[in-house]
Formats: sequence, structure tokens, C-alpha cells
Amino acid sequence: MLSLGNNIVSSSAVLGFASTKSVIFDGTNDDINLGNVDLLGGDDFSISMWIKASAYDSGTIYLLAQREDSNNYILSYIGQQSTNTRIYFLYAVSGETGFAVNSGNVTSLNNGSLNGSWINIVMVRDGAGGSKRFEYYLNGSGVGDTASINNTDLSPINANFYINNYNGTRTASYSVDETSIWNVALTDAQVAAIYNSGKPIDLSSNLGDYTASSNLQNWWRMGDGKHDNASVIHDANNPGFDANLAEGDNSDFDTVGNWSGAGATVAGGYDSGDTDHSTTLRIQADGTTNSRAELAQSNLRTTTVANKVYLVTFDFKWINTTDITSDPFVTIGGTLKANIDRTATGWTAYSAHFTAADNSTAIRVYVNGNHGHADNEILIDNFVIKPLKGFPGILTNSPSIQTDAP
Repeated sequence: MLSLGNNIVSSSAVLGFASTKSVIFDGTNDDINLGNVDLLGGDDFSISMWIKASAYDSGTIYLLAQREDSNNYILSYIGQQSTNTRIYFLYAVSGETGFAVNSGNVTSLNNGSLNGSWINIVMVRDGAGGSKRFEYYLNGSGVGDTASINNTDLSPINANFYINNYNGTRTASYSVDETSIWNVALTDAQVAAIYNSGKPIDLSSNLGDYTASSNLQNWWRMGDGKHDNASVIHDANNPGFDANLAEGDNSDFDTVGNWSGAGATVAGGYDSGDTDHSTTLRIQADGTTNSRAELAQSNLRTTTVANKVYLVTFDFKWINTTDITSDPFVTIGGTLKANIDRTATGWTAYSAHFTAADNSTAIRVYVNGNHGHADNEILIDNFVIKPLKGFPGILTNSPSIQTDAP
């Protein structure tokens, strides 16, 4: 159904677009890790987040945050000062003139009337054209004070960007949906169109007063995006995968040609005797600790990129797990990731997302841990490394995707 006027756009249902899922944090130690990336660019930007909390008028809700140290950080949050509830945004870079601003008291957050409801928060930095403003919007309308700021382009912060995590504090329990960043300062009319009477819109296409699709930089749909799953939220502004760095399925990456052993004997082209697994990689520990097979970066189609996210998948089958008391694991680009279940029987699928630490450290598949049993043995097949496009978010400590959305 079309609304009156252009500031509220057409019904999402009519356009075949719907927001049906969100991510919920349990308030213990979970977050979404967006990686060590420069999301805001230091210049004009706008951020939109849909969130739902049982109480906005007590406690602290960390939104987007990035912290290198006490002198270099970005922090946005909802919090209290005296008897007021405010939205805060702080951008500090050592040696540069940053800014620390807040909305002043937001009555509808402070009086509890929105507790338990979905709300849309938009934060806009406009340092161009002499306006030098930072403005806050709640549910499509400007709220609180318009803060005066400098128009300096700030340097990036060298740290991971998070949702619901500042300096290791991630104790807020709330839901988040449809989080997006633009590289321009949105106008009042554009913000109202994004709110759309409480129904998120398709940000990838211009419609009505929303005319900023070409300036959209990132968009995390929190479960509704193509490829989203319980481990990762893809960047819907650039979803999917680039070309595989390694691809198995009876290719060279399942044979010994590209692999070497470190405290292990590695044999390629091994016939497991099982259907669909006639050419596998066999890794057998030699009696030392941390026995492993290594795939050198030089043997990948292209090397890993620091801070880029990769999906690693393969099939595995344990032949012997004698004395293994903790799960062996996989590393990629220097980053430790998901364990290989030592209790698995038969052929089992492995799948994990990694944020690579560098482009030099070999990919490693460990066959034992901190013990030296010589009989531990595993078979690997269909080994694949997929680089994710855009800036995906890794779900840390298992926040859940739920069927609750604005």
C-alpha cells in the first residue's frame, strides 16, 4: 500500500522485501565482530541500527564500537547521565582533534514508553559545507541536541569493530537488525524514509525520499541476508564469495603435492575405501606434540589477506584418536579457529569462518594437541577455502538468529 507523501515509502511487502529475522545477544559475552576495518572513513557518515531492548532507561547498550587503546577509539551507545537517557558517539584519535557528543535527554527512551519495542536509531556526521554537525534520529525524527563538531578527517582505528562489545564489555541483552553505514550525511527526509513507519526498507534501491542507495557502504541484515547463517552475517551490500583460494574434490588440494608435514607424515591420493572418498589426504602423527599438515601460502591460488574473512570447509574421518584429550584444530593466516571434533565417527563435515591475521602463515590442520601419541590419524577430503566479499560479521560466542524483527 502506498503512503501519502514521499517521506514514507511503499510497503515492503509490495516490493517483495521483508525483514523477518534479527540477532539477539544474551547479555553474557556474545557480540558480532566486523573485523579490523575502517568502516567510517573518517569523513561524513551515517549509521542506522534497528534494536530492541527490554529497557532503554537503565544500563548501557553498546552499539558500534572499536577500541585500540584509551586514546584511540570509536564508541556509540545508549546510556544514562544522572536521570537522563542519552545516545552517545565518541571518536578519539591520538594527536588529532576528535569529538565526543551526545543527544541530550531523549524523553521517549528515558520514560520507558519504548521499552520492549523495536526502535530505529540513526547517527549522522556532517562535517562538509561548513555545517559541522552531528545529529541523532529516533524512529525517523531528530531527537535531542544537534552537536557542533570539527570537520577534520580522522585516521582509522587499528582494532576490530564490534556490535555489542567495547573493550571486552559485552553484557547488554538486546536484539539488533538491519544495521547499515553510508559515506554521506543523510537528510531528514532520507532518515524518515528509512524508518518507514517502523518497517525496514530495501536499502539497495532508491525509492521515494530514500535516494542514498549509491552511497550505501555496508548493510548487515542479521539473518535475512543471502548466505547469512549461525556463524556469520554477510555484508548485504557486497554479499557472497570471491574465487576459492583452494578447492578440493579430488584435486591437488586433496593430494600431497601442496601439503607438507610438521611432526606428521602426510600422504596424498589415499583411497579410504569409502564411497565418494577415493582420493584423500592422510595425516598421521609421528609422536611429537602439535603434529600437523601444512598448506603453504605459496601453494594457494592467491594468499590470504590480513583481516579478511574466509570460510574453510572439508570432510574428515578419524582413523585413530588415542589419548587425545582435547580437540585438534585448524588455523588459517595465523588465526586459530574451530576445533575438529575428536568424537566424530565416520565422514563428518567441517565448516568454520576465519579472519586471517596475515598473508604468510601456512594453513594448518592439526592431528593432535599437547601430547605425543604416534598413532593419531585423520583423513581429509574436499578441502576448500572461500574468501567472503564485503565486510561480514562473525558471530562470537553464539548470539542467536531469531524470527523477531521490526
